[in-house]
Amino acid sequence: MNYERIRVYITPLIYEDIYGDEENVTSNIDVSAFVHENFGKIKREVDSGDYDFGVFVFGSINLKCFNDEGLFSTPDDYRSIFKWKRDLAKVKIVYLDADNNESVLFNGLLNEDTTREEDMPDSDIDDNTIKFRILSMDSVFRHVEVTGGAVAAGIYVSTAIKTILNTTKIKTVLNYDAANINVNTDIQIDNGEFFSGLSTKDALDELLLVSNSILYIDKDFNIHVKPRIESPNTYNLYGHTDPLGRGNILSIKSFNTGIQRTFTAIKVNDTEVQDAATVEEYGYRLKTIDTDIIDDPEKEEIIALNILDEFKVPRFECKVKVPATDVAGIELFDQVQIYYPLRYLPPEGEEFVTTVNSFKLGTSKPSRVKGSVSIPEKLLWKVIGIDEDVKNFTTELKLRQVGKNYGEGYIT
Repeated sequence: MNYERIRVYITPLIYEDIYGDEENVTSNIDVSAFVHENFGKIKREVDSGDYDFGVFVFGSINLKCFNDEGLFSTPDDYRSIFKWKRDLAKVKIVYLDADNNESVLFNGLLNEDTTREEDMPDSDIDDNTIKFRILSMDSVFRHVEVTGGAVAAGIYVSTAIKTILNTTKIKTVLNYDAANINVNTDIQIDNGEFFSGLSTKDALDELLLVSNSILYIDKDFNIHVKPRIESPNTYNLYGHTDPLGRGNILSIKSFNTGIQRTFTAIKVNDTEVQDAATVEEYGYRLKTIDTDIIDDPEKEEIIALNILDEFKVPRFECKVKVPATDVAGIELFDQVQIYYPLRYLPPEGEEFVTTVNSFKLGTSKPSRVKGSVSIPEKLLWKVIGIDEDVKNFTTELKLRQVGKNYGEGYIT
């Protein structure tokens, strides 16, 4: 069953750090403007840039709202749904199928700084619309400052992350559970003063980098910090040549070996480590990391070795577009299995594709093989990016091969 419509909900603040009830405002939203003027896809991504890693990116959108009834006015208008303030109101957008089943498409926060009322240039009266900029849920990290002294020298990276996330302002918007904070490299911080006055976003960027970890927020508002290990959830995707007719892959692009995100040497501050075998095979590919929170050479070496272990061997990457319904609920680091073989056609002048046995016996000519890339079914992928195309109800998954070393990332 395909998605057909979208629905929009807003949950306003009714007091400082206290949210009210979720309200369905779809009838007051210019959905066509949202779909056709979306300013790009709705994106969630980690390790987002080629030649880079450790960056987490979440998209933002614009909503054009009809305000002739005053629902979206400032709190001084008694008709407004915003009783405290408009800033940081929660916005949820969902897909709907023919049976009105919902699937969350986007969760975000209203950003008052970019909200403006608009007039229609060809109208004699105001058109009473307001355009809201809705930022992704992680934008709350930019609004919260790390308290001076909250992170001290000698505490572990995991403790520092838990400390700066375990605050009222963040927990009002997102769900924090210490059990969901699991870093790859947990070492003691040398310089705690660095964090005083930083935004939570800048502090997290530093901590995630040295701990070789990633952060993402799932569709239920839960914060996750973890190594780049895949989750057990698995989705199956099929090309148009699937013999059982399960084809749901609309396109595959950017298929590559992953060499652009391969580093055979890592330098943390003044400490450099190399992997001799991969330097020999792929050349000297250096990634330099500067950090102000670690100054012990032994710790710098530990950080460098763990990051090197993650990225010293190329892993296949690609982007796969499918109908949004076929990957409903998919999250970052879920696993994907792809069936995308080459296409076999009958030999010239014959009606049927040649069987292996008949070719071996010399009773038939070999079949013609079409296609430039065949993706082995046993190859396992993990999701490192999700782009939602609202206009066309499609989802594009950015995939990276599971595992870190040779021989990993295959079904045995």
